[in-house]
Amino acid sequence: MKFIRSFLHPLRHSFRFLTNMTLMVGISFSCIANNSPVNEQGPSISLTQLQQQLTAITSNVSQDRASQLSSLIYRMDTQQILFEHNSAHYFQPASVQKIFTAVAAQHVLGLKHHFDTQIRLSAPFGSLTPVSNTKLIHSSAEQVANNKQTTNRVLNEADGVYNGDVLIRFGGDPLLTHQQLIHLISALSKLGIKQINGEIVIASNVTPTPQPRGWVWDDLGICYGAPITNGIVIDQNCLKANLAAKRYNETSKITLSPYPIDVQKAYRINGHSSPLLEFNTTAYFKKNQQAKTNNNKDDCRLNLAPVVNGRYNISGCYTNRLSLPLSLAINNPSQFAYAFVEQTLAKLHISHAPININQPIKFDNQSLKAHFPLLIAQHQSDSTQALVTQMLQQSNNVIAETLLNAIAQQLAQQLHQTQTVTKSDSDNAGNAGNNNDNPAWVLTQVLSQLGLDVNDANVTDGSGLSRYNLVNAHQLLAVLRYQASAKVNLLSQLPTAGESGTLRTKAVYLQDGIKHRLHGKSGSMLGVHNLIGVLNSKANGTLLFVILENNISPKRQDKQSYVNAILNELATLPPLN
Repeated sequence: MKFIRSFLHPLRHSFRFLTNMTLMVGISFSCIANNSPVNEQGPSISLTQLQQQLTAITSNVSQDRASQLSSLIYRMDTQQILFEHNSAHYFQPASVQKIFTAVAAQHVLGLKHHFDTQIRLSAPFGSLTPVSNTKLIHSSAEQVANNKQTTNRVLNEADGVYNGDVLIRFGGDPLLTHQQLIHLISALSKLGIKQINGEIVIASNVTPTPQPRGWVWDDLGICYGAPITNGIVIDQNCLKANLAAKRYNETSKITLSPYPIDVQKAYRINGHSSPLLEFNTTAYFKKNQQAKTNNNKDDCRLNLAPVVNGRYNISGCYTNRLSLPLSLAINNPSQFAYAFVEQTLAKLHISHAPININQPIKFDNQSLKAHFPLLIAQHQSDSTQALVTQMLQQSNNVIAETLLNAIAQQLAQQLHQTQTVTKSDSDNAGNAGNNNDNPAWVLTQVLSQLGLDVNDANVTDGSGLSRYNLVNAHQLLAVLRYQASAKVNLLSQLPTAGESGTLRTKAVYLQDGIKHRLHGKSGSMLGVHNLIGVLNSKANGTLLFVILENNISPKRQDKQSYVNAILNELATLPPLN
């Protein structure tokens, strides 16, 4: 069902930023700055009465859904826990874990960090001043003049022949688009280059990491499970397609959305020739006129087999439609980048020798600077702050994993440079740069350095997609409390109930007392429904909350969720006496 849900949840997997970032970052948290409750007329209740009501709600949800529940509600002005249930027990956080990644990214990388994608040359060509009104960066005349060693390699410039080498360097930008990459590569044409006799190298300065542990295999073919493990990302490593049939019970066909390269063409990469991507389907659509009930479940569903070497196999069925949009992960990003560069150069009428897909290389490596000294074009990503906002608003897994890798790589460099690290820190520094280890250890380390007690949390990725993640309500509340008083308040970047992101349309977020007042991060996967955040309540000031529900049976998910039950109570909460 996850494969089907990914098609039908555009808020979760859309590429477009759903809100105006300037407005989101600029939200004023007056209740956090001044935690005094608003005077409200009407009867009040005691804390004991509130706790009794929430205990009854918890008991009812537990009985109806037979799920595991945890909650923690904290009042800022009195620094008081109003209610807690199983708050020390560990739960799968799903995407609420992105709050860990957000805090660590802004602390380690800073608010203005950028990911750079570059085109670099080993030798000068002509004046190195292509005519363009776009964001290109060209080497200075002094830099060109000083590069005497490589100048002699360049011959026949008048004919557009370049005898130097070209580096296309990916820097881990999680939102790099194919349009931006085409524009970068076009800088070669604007210089007048028509033929490249040297080597073309596609590489990344990102230390490669394995796929995070605990990701479910049938997530890996869907865009929210797209790999970013080597820093090469184009269009979030996701392709759009459509599955359709002319009639019910007939085999469907897959049609790709328009794309600038032929992704089904055969390419010769590393001595082997094969299609870049290949799509096969035996799936069909069927008509079902029976109403769905608890006793009459429709067992018709689509299945995506594990994607191996770019082969996508879809089987199964879907009911009462003749088409479905697909969002398919690109599982071979290095080969995809090879094909993209090759076809783009062909469209620019630039001939070249075979392209080399290199291992990731360090930007600060002296050999790289010596061999590719000339920067002719560069694209900068959005800042860390902007990326964090978009990650939280859209629950974007690609951004989350990119930020995690960047944090781990930067900390590893810092730890290797200092002579005063402890043995355990030295061991971790080695792990961060080791291809066989997961970089997620840095999240708990960074949060611990900020004084937050999360050491016992089990964190295996940056997005929360892993089933191995385990955190408790106290750890999540600690991060919320830290952010509520931080100079750069991440809580203001969370989706706003009834307005933005993943909290924009659901009915529970549109009710009076919640709409416009609640800012939160949701986290959902099969059997998991969580929400954390801040509520600027009418009568009781600023409330921080953590609501976790795990092990929900699909056959009982039509019953009221714990999140909805708690929010319904908080929406109408009278003043506490």
